[in-house]
Amino acid sequence: MKNKDYSKWLKLLIVILAVIASVLKWFNIMGNATIGEIWQVAGFAYAIALGTMDFNIIKDNWSEK
Repeated sequence: MKNKDYSKWLKLLIVILAVIASVLKWFNIMGNATIGEIWQVAGFAYAIALGTMDFNIIKDNWSEK
């Protein structure tokens, strides 16, 4: 798999997990977490996990041309 594929699947996984966590919060299964905190963590995971990967994809695209 290429970096683009890893990036796409990881983005999808982060969003799906955040939606699942939000639904669990709405059913009071996730204790003290707020919706804002859930999505802040998802945003942080996105930034950490994919920021470098997406930058490298862009850099590779620029350097190939």
